[in-house]
Amino acid sequence: MTATRDWTQVKQLFHDALELPPGGRTAFVKARAASPEVFDEVMSLLQAQPAETRRVSASEANAGVAGRYLISLNKGVLVAQPYDSNRARVTGSPIEIADRLASDPPARSGGPFAVNGSGVIAYRSASPDSRLLWFDRWGRQLDAFPGAGDWHHPRLSPDEKSLAIEKTDPSTGRHTLWILDLLRGTTSRLIADPFGAHYPLWSPKGERIVFASNRLGGLSLFVMRSDGSGNPEPVLPGEKAFTYIADWSHDGQFLLYQIERSGNTDLAVVRLAADPQPEKFLDSPALEVQGQFSPDGKWIAYTSDESGSPEVYVRHFPDTGVKRQISTRGGAQGR
Repeated sequence: MTATRDWTQVKQLFHDALELPPGGRTAFVKARAASPEVFDEVMSLLQAQPAETRRVSASEANAGVAGRYLISLNKGVLVAQPYDSNRARVTGSPIEIADRLASDPPARSGGPFAVNGSGVIAYRSASPDSRLLWFDRWGRQLDAFPGAGDWHHPRLSPDEKSLAIEKTDPSTGRHTLWILDLLRGTTSRLIADPFGAHYPLWSPKGERIVFASNRLGGLSLFVMRSDGSGNPEPVLPGEKAFTYIADWSHDGQFLLYQIERSGNTDLAVVRLAADPQPEKFLDSPALEVQGQFSPDGKWIAYTSDESGSPEVYVRHFPDTGVKRQISTRGGAQGR
């Protein structure tokens, strides 16, 4: 698909230009596919005056031209494709350069590789296994949990004696939930969900854990006992949107979560009762994520891009319209 736009319009649409190939007349930008089921970042080419947008390739992160090749990332694999820069088109099959690249969302940590016009490529590799380490606030390592694993999203228990954590099963690729005993250095599997289990979070007293699973379609929230007894119960029966747990209020009454609908993400709360009912907290065209209750439960800190870039805000709970912007030059993951 090709479209022609004024260059000012292009800068408004694609404010995240990635790299200028040799010559300086073209630039790669990221464009999210319209379908919510498609998560690849689509690479487009822009030609200055008039600005012509053309789909070039799909990539999970940045892209760049190294010599006669277009370098991009596909499912953690760094690939090179023969590339005609004059016509802005790939002309051959991809060639694998390296696999297991560390690839966080580009907005959080940047692209996992860089190239230059002479053909030099630098990239950030990753092992499927990681280690869990304690550090103090001065950056000194204090201790390490024995054993490595493909760990994700660690959550410390309220008494600080255990860790709930997500782990990739190497035999199936599924994500499972484990409890790590920090005093004894032992591990025990909390749940092996055939549909995957993600993002564990302790209740304020530590007797329950909420997590996300794909078992209902989408990504839904479930609660279970932290000792592994009983069966997980859905928090929002019938909800099939993508929901991600954000926080549990200190009085144990509310869960704060992110919900994705129609390509947008907002924050909502649900009161934990016999008949839990979701309540909107923030529902706007802006992206609202990473919500956190204040210790007294009267405020929620969150990240929003309402100003055009991610910033941290606090807003009264329940929402009265009173809010304050905390960060001033970009911010995220407030606590």
